[in-house]
Amino acid sequence: MKLSDYLKDKTIANGLPAMAYTDEEFWI
Repeated sequence: MKLSDYLKDKTIANGLPAMAYTDEEFWI
């Protein structure tokens, strides 16, 4: 499984904004 796919599934499951999550954790 790709990291991006994992993040999508995780953020959707938790009801969080995927873009904000990835920006904060992975794109700094």
